[in-house]
Order: sequence, then C-alpha cells, then structure tokens
Amino acid sequence: MSAFGNAGLTKIPGAVYKVEQSSFATYDKSYSGVLVGAIPFLQGDIAEEYPNTVLMTMNVTETGEQCNHVRIDLHYEGKATSFVGADTKMDIAVDFTTSQEPVESHPDFTTEIGGTPTEPLHGAVFDARTGEFLGFPVVDPDEPDQSPSRFAGVRSYLMPQETFTSTTVEFDYPSEADIASVGQVFNPSFNLPALPGNRSWLNSGIRVQNIGNVYYRTQQTGMLSGPRNWLPEIYGSL
Repeated sequence: MSAFGNAGLTKIPGAVYKVEQSSFATYDKSYSGVLVGAIPFLQGDIAEEYPNTVLMTMNVTETGEQCNHVRIDLHYEGKATSFVGADTKMDIAVDFTTSQEPVESHPDFTTEIGGTPTEPLHGAVFDARTGEFLGFPVVDPDEPDQSPSRFAGVRSYLMPQETFTSTTVEFDYPSEADIASVGQVFNPSFNLPALPGNRSWLNSGIRVQNIGNVYYRTQQTGMLSGPRNWLPEIYGSL
C-alpha cells in the first residue's frame, strides 16, 4: 500500500486500468484509512498514474465506528493515447433485424401482391378517388377455393433492416456539419456489410457523453434504407 499525502489515506492494491477498442479508458482505484481533514479528491482531477483519465465519480464508505474511518473508491474515465491503433480506435456494432412497413411499399406489391387500382390482384381494394390501397377482402377472387384469403387482413410486412452504432472518444463535441447531417443521407467513413439492392445510409443520430470537459465519448447511429432508397426530396442526397 502507498500513503496519500497527509490525508491519512493509503492506496489499496488492485487498481484496474481498462481500455476498450474505441479508445475509451477507465481507471478504478481505492484508498482506505483514517481521514484527516477534507476529502482530497475533486471531480475532474487527473489520475497521477494515468494522466489521460479524469475523475468522474467517488464512493465513500464508512468502515469504522467513527465517520473518519473510510474507504474511498474512485472511478476515472478518459481516452487512451496508446495501446489502441489509429485504424482500430472505432468500436462498431451492426444489427440485422426487421422493421414493419406498409404492404403497399413492398417491391413486388404491384406485380405479385396487390396489383394496381386498374388491375388489382387478390381482390385488393383501392380508393376510387385517390387510388390509396385500403386492404384485402376475406374472399380472394383469384383464389376462390382458399377461405379465408391468404391475404385477408394483411396491411404490413417485415422488411430486413440493418443499423450500426459506432463509438469513439474525441477531444471535442461533433462539428456543426456533423450535427446538421443528422436525419440526412450520408456515407459512413468505414466499411459495413450491406443488404442486397440499391440502398443508402441515413445518419439517424449522435449521442455524446462529456467526460470532465476533456474527452467526449461519441456514438453515431446509422440506418440502411429499404430497396427503394431514402427519398432525396426528404432526406437529401449524396
């Protein structure tokens, strides 16, 4: 154990320094003893052992009959300046799921599923004035022996969906240009697996965790479009 100044505290062996792939670093250490004077730690302090981390949280436990007999647990966070290579400092997670979409947006709706207002399939009903798809009947005129119709009640379908989350630790908040790109079509700066078809990525959000006003743990999320792409009139274009 090592003593901490004249505060009456001794560092407990077993401190842990951890670095994630995104370069996010944490350091946890503890002290115990009879506290003399005020607690000598402040949020935002730099860790002497790992100066790339700053003190974020502190937990004080009274260990004896008197309140100055304490154990103090310190948690530091920051950015690793070594160990993580420049080409691996980004932690990327990719999810393949499904999303529920209107059945009339299915790529094969007009040819295999519901047809068009002038040439409906499987008894699809359309609004006579607007052409809006309204639904399928219980009896399918194309398959009268199938009751109820295979399409009866179908109003949506599950479309394959791909999203990603990238995590990095930066020295500042995202730029105005980065923030302005939220909700817009964009090209991620790294390779991602893609579903078949002509698709594009939408910047669906940015989340920033301020680490002591020194480091900024930044998460960006993206969503891949369906096979018909994002509408450029709404989401912009590259």
